[in-house]
Amino acid sequence: MKYAVRLFLVLNCIFFSCKEQESLTDIDWKNKFNDEELRKIYHYKDQRDSQQLSQYLSNINSEYREEAAFAYGSVQDTSVIKDLGSLVINDTSLAVKNAAAFSLGQTRSDLALPYIISAIEDINEPKVISTTLKAYGKCAYTEESLNYLAEVLERLPDEKEPLMWAYYYAGLNDNLSELGDKLAIDIIKNSLDIPERIAASNYLSRFRKRDFSAYQKDIDKAIVNESNPYVKSSLIKSLIGVTSDDLLNFLQNVLADPDCDYRAYISILKVMEGYSYPKVNTFFWEALNHPHQAVNITASNYLKNNVPKSEIRQLIDAAKKQQKGRAKEDLLIRCKEIASMKEVDDYLLEQLAGETNNYKIARLLQAEAADRFSIPLLQKLILTDTASIITTTAFEGLLNQLKKEDFIAYLESDSLAKSNFVKSFKEAMLTGDVALVYLGALALRDENMPLKSYIEDYEFLKEALNTLELPLKIEAWIELNKTIYYIEGKEEPINHIPEHIGTINWSMLHDISKDEKVLINTSKGDILIELMVESTPGTVAMFVELLKDQFYNGKYFHRNVPDFVIQGGCPRGDGFGGLPETIRSEFSYQEYIEEGMVGIASAGKDTESCQFFITHSPAPHLNGRYTIFAKVKDGMEVVHQLEVGDQILHIDRVVSE
Repeated sequence: MKYAVRLFLVLNCIFFSCKEQESLTDIDWKNKFNDEELRKIYHYKDQRDSQQLSQYLSNINSEYREEAAFAYGSVQDTSVIKDLGSLVINDTSLAVKNAAAFSLGQTRSDLALPYIISAIEDINEPKVISTTLKAYGKCAYTEESLNYLAEVLERLPDEKEPLMWAYYYAGLNDNLSELGDKLAIDIIKNSLDIPERIAASNYLSRFRKRDFSAYQKDIDKAIVNESNPYVKSSLIKSLIGVTSDDLLNFLQNVLADPDCDYRAYISILKVMEGYSYPKVNTFFWEALNHPHQAVNITASNYLKNNVPKSEIRQLIDAAKKQQKGRAKEDLLIRCKEIASMKEVDDYLLEQLAGETNNYKIARLLQAEAADRFSIPLLQKLILTDTASIITTTAFEGLLNQLKKEDFIAYLESDSLAKSNFVKSFKEAMLTGDVALVYLGALALRDENMPLKSYIEDYEFLKEALNTLELPLKIEAWIELNKTIYYIEGKEEPINHIPEHIGTINWSMLHDISKDEKVLINTSKGDILIELMVESTPGTVAMFVELLKDQFYNGKYFHRNVPDFVIQGGCPRGDGFGGLPETIRSEFSYQEYIEEGMVGIASAGKDTESCQFFITHSPAPHLNGRYTIFAKVKDGMEVVHQLEVGDQILHIDRVVSE
């Protein structure tokens, strides 16, 4: 079987370097890839073959020039900036100009700015102007570059949305100025255009460490009047860090609105986290009873870190009453941290004894691991053949002990206990388990942990590195290498990550239409998504092949960040699993500027595998960095209710009538 797979991959490569196979040429394709030259362009893009790809930039066929220029948005080769710049300035096709502008932005190099400026000065087509302005922001690193955007605003006052995104992307480069602040405030004060308001509110929430106090009244007024949940939530987040009594009263009034969207509620709680516990604790206790689980989780996470010992009785009673798993375990964790009580220990054991769901067991184990008396259990579980989520949780619990002063003092006073702890740590690292190695590598680089000072001989790290199969354990490999270089005091080489990447499976793509639908059946309900085969063929081919092989059936959602993403598809179930072969990133015009965008998780560019995520809200900081290969068409109410431990029952292609 392995020989057959290798043979297929070899033949697949030969297919593209030589003559097109007749079987694919004769196929009746349901998408644009019936064109043999387009398949070649996307193959060269996928293989990052810049030399072959560059030949199409001067092709007489404008479609091929466009696709080749667009391909460089994923390749991100700075050596072709001049060629792309020539296209964006001189090409007769607006589509080619647009593709070239996009890819210049994806280089994130200030060397692209002169070409982008020329395009901004000469092009009047709105779509191309939008792409070009966003590209400008991605390549802007100086105050002078932001001054130029102010000039553009005077000349193009109707292009506020792309200008706002230009300021946003420049901000991601740590290049911020009052010019961007003022444009954002002007938009939320005066514009009724939702895309403009989404751009402005995301700018304000992303860069909230800037001083927006002078605009407080404007922001407050916009929050009250705003009906769009994305904009309202982002505007509220922009207030994080402000702790005035007036603001607290204002937020209380916003919460009183019976139609307050759960995302806005979460944002309000995030603002309240900045206040002292006595001032806001009632809001968090009340939020535990909110009908939306994401609000419960946000509240319990705060209480887990802030409830004082004097309220232990209320904490225990609330934990026992709580019906939603993650909130219950958060409260129990706090119980264990602030007091050692037989009542809590007995209740935890009772909950564990009757539980069969591994995710619930793992969450209860987090609570059990909150004090040092759980150490023997955690050490045993690390080396026990059990569910990955349980092993990973046990090791996290063991490492978290090193964040507690009393445990560190205990180790310092007991040399045998310290020796046993180090022994357990080394044994975990040498298992070759991707999660244990990854977490251990991070712990050794954590300056707030004393772990590094406990270990004298680090040769075991190189032994652990040799246990990591690539690319299956690429995340652990990356982090362990960083740790080894860190300990040795050496600078980590650039681009030293080995590649184990396949090619696009074209035979899987011929019958996938450009509006192909897929139904994700979960334990909470159905989610209908539409695949983007024409912009991300490699990712779609992998996804469809996996669902055809029923790979996703029975998998779980292992990650949930309220008001951000739900993520699933991990074969291990703890977020550290992948495939024996990865695929490359495929960046496109699609953006994370609304809910329901479906992306592929990665450990960095060109390390994508089987895990996917769905956004709850706009997440524009992911644009151009995480592949978007689908969009939710129906079932967002299910997406918003999904939690860690919910199951993917099966995923099926939807057959058109």
